[in-house]
Amino acid sequence: MLLGPLQILLFSPLVTLTTDSLPLEREIEQFELRTALQTWITGGEVRLVISNDGRFATLTQLLHSQAWHIVIFSGHGVKNAYEFCLLFATISGQAELISTVELLQLFKSVTVQCVVLATCHSGESINGNNSLAEQLAQTIPHVIGMKGILLDRAGQRFIKAFTTSLAQRQNIEIAMQQGCQAMTKLLNTSEVWHLSSPDHLQKLVNQQESLPILYSRNPSMPWIDWNFRRKSEIQIFSEYSIKLSPVFIGRHIEIQQLIKKLQHEKIQQLLIRGAGGLGKTALAGKLIEILVEQQNYQVMTYHIGENISLLDKVESLLEKRPQNRWILWLEGLEKIQNPQSNTTTMINNLMIYYLNRVQVMNLKILMTSRYPIPQLLNYDDYLLTKPQYSDFQRYVHYLGLPYSCSQIKLIYQAIHGNFKGIQLLQNLSPVFESEDFSKKLAMVQRYLRAIS
Repeated sequence: MLLGPLQILLFSPLVTLTTDSLPLEREIEQFELRTALQTWITGGEVRLVISNDGRFATLTQLLHSQAWHIVIFSGHGVKNAYEFCLLFATISGQAELISTVELLQLFKSVTVQCVVLATCHSGESINGNNSLAEQLAQTIPHVIGMKGILLDRAGQRFIKAFTTSLAQRQNIEIAMQQGCQAMTKLLNTSEVWHLSSPDHLQKLVNQQESLPILYSRNPSMPWIDWNFRRKSEIQIFSEYSIKLSPVFIGRHIEIQQLIKKLQHEKIQQLLIRGAGGLGKTALAGKLIEILVEQQNYQVMTYHIGENISLLDKVESLLEKRPQNRWILWLEGLEKIQNPQSNTTTMINNLMIYYLNRVQVMNLKILMTSRYPIPQLLNYDDYLLTKPQYSDFQRYVHYLGLPYSCSQIKLIYQAIHGNFKGIQLLQNLSPVFESEDFSKKLAMVQRYLRAIS
């Protein structure tokens, strides 16, 4: 039995299978799971780690980093006549097949109480061989697989209900039952299915609750020791309220690159630079979330324009726990820069002077600006470009904007993937006639030029 808090790893490879398909809506799944567990996370009873870095090497590293109560693989499973594989991602986001043999070898060397394979066919035998779930159960106390085609929504509902039940201190047998029950209610109020074969879909929907299969040595036995000292969740943005979208979509390659930079011992200061509306603030917030969750960083934020001076804030930071790892987030440096020369104004030169000389162990400085900072020495400059079209498309769908795929592509090309342009479109009445649509796009382009 492992001591609490309940340690949950959600591993969600984001793999685009075809050029015109949308990846599974993993970000929505992650947001809903975090929201459902937030009470227990805040109270220190649950620790949820979410990884979108879908590489097999990353999963290997995470599994060896600590003991886990629950490891959830939420993604694609593929079977042929001979074997079953899980789809992981390469560093470029392409699909990579990892065989049952490789997965079994990995899980033999780690400490995990329960594995949930939220993928199609993970609980099915192939060519007379036991399923991946059943084979994993030879070394893992509790394993859940799926015996058929798993709908994305059904998998999300199962994971949320299953983990919530465990957070409520139910045993795995009851948690399994509640997860299956949640799979019978896939549509939200006023939702309908929009597919060409509703009869086929309804048959799949009716089958969902019977898909999960549990392999367990003793399903009714408690396997979490709740008698532990609670440690409340770190409040990431407690010093300053930075408005961020609750769901962060895309930028997975950029996140991998930037996390690697921040982990490098020789890089202390990192600037994310790019035009307004590309998502610099949202990306910085996501990086900080990952550093807090996975590497136990403490965070202090400084938004240009606050009354407190930077020096006072850093001194306050160092007075707290300088032996811990800290990240200082300097948001919106363009507000103190000259757009022509990019230099900072005289009143803020003291800030640059200090940043050029700060050498504090365990302190990283993350900055965002539209411009480079010529006065600042020894910082790593990361130029953020427009998002990938698939990420932009998923963001438009997430906002619920009623545009067709062809219109979304025209919007993307016209505004170069700028999210501020999408926010303006969100506040305007949608139009579908070609001439009116072109006029509206021209209006958005003028707006973006005016604020650039």
